[in-house]
Amino acid sequence: MLRRAGSFLLIIAITCLLLEGVLRAAPSLIPADALRIFNPVVRSQIAKRVGLLSTLNVEYLPRDDGGPPHRLWRFTPGAKVFGHTMDDTGFCNLPPAAYAEHRSFDLITVGDSFTYCWMVPPESTWTALTGETVGVSVFDLGIPDMGVHEYVQFLKQFALSKHPGVVALCVYEGNDLGDAIKVQGYRASFGHASLQGPGESEEVQPSMARRTFYALMNSPPAEWSYAFNLGLALIGLGVQQLTEKHADSENNFRYSIQLNGRTVAMNSVNAHADDLARARDLVKGQVGLTVFDDAIREFVRLGVETGFVPLLIYMPSAHTAYGACTVFQDPGAKEALDRAHEEQLAYFRRMAEALHYRLVDLTDSMREATSGCREPRLLYLPNDLHLTTFGHSVVANRLASELRDAGLVPRR
Repeated sequence: MLRRAGSFLLIIAITCLLLEGVLRAAPSLIPADALRIFNPVVRSQIAKRVGLLSTLNVEYLPRDDGGPPHRLWRFTPGAKVFGHTMDDTGFCNLPPAAYAEHRSFDLITVGDSFTYCWMVPPESTWTALTGETVGVSVFDLGIPDMGVHEYVQFLKQFALSKHPGVVALCVYEGNDLGDAIKVQGYRASFGHASLQGPGESEEVQPSMARRTFYALMNSPPAEWSYAFNLGLALIGLGVQQLTEKHADSENNFRYSIQLNGRTVAMNSVNAHADDLARARDLVKGQVGLTVFDDAIREFVRLGVETGFVPLLIYMPSAHTAYGACTVFQDPGAKEALDRAHEEQLAYFRRMAEALHYRLVDLTDSMREATSGCREPRLLYLPNDLHLTTFGHSVVANRLASELRDAGLVPRR
């Protein structure tokens, strides 16, 4: 029995050593999704290997808020991403050398894929259009798959040195809550209590499995072994896929919009079903909005300390923007999403009153742009659910008016 067990362990050890050798010889075999979950020490080593960086087109950045290291990155400067060439800092701006050429910017924006040039040219983002409309210098710090805590990190690393007059931080009501929960869950796993906001330790308690995963990913073997990291990452991705599959089956996020006598199917593939799951959790009181607290407070503190005007933009989801034009396959989804919208917006209004930042709620502007369900141009892409060029223009017009009304830019 012992001999068989010893033989079995020897086979496992040899297999692991062989796998380690193969991965070190050819690190490009590691899937990009898996690499993003690797221990940051090993991930940095691999990212510097020849040829791998051009495959990933991303560079990971340090963070000072105790959040998950793999969730903060930018594109490689000059990288070609979905047909767009990134600028000299790895963001989507024109001209490519704008950051280096400017000592300061009148307006810097920061957000996720709703701020980034997602499916639109760089010159058609709401950031670029706002700059053109009001005649001020602008810079876009939007990167897909980020959350409010990551936005603040981008500000610290790229915005403050450019002495912006106004910083517009764009919160998307769809997935930014889930992103904040991930940050606080990671902090709770590693005991960053001093970095948590009020009530977060009670609201965000990661499971034992998640705590174990985080602990293993930050253990000594994870700091040197490619194979160990790959095994853990694949397990993590597998669990994530199973969780998302369960969320998809439990949360039907498909809907349509009625526009001028025609029906447009939205989200027919049931993407972002976890947004609906988080909305239901919020309504049930299973998660709370205080997960945003520390990031919003830090955003305002940076403005006070460095002199920029903090402006928070509330970006509604497509179903919220279309309001009465929207028909859900699951009627229960509408109730949960409407209540989650109301609760999130009320939270950011309370925080604006307490912290004295300017809140720009885009909901009414987007609804007005539908012209009572008669406007044929779509504000959001049907399956992607991101802003169209028309949607970006609506956001830019509202922001331009807000900046003028507040006296933050010259009137024209």
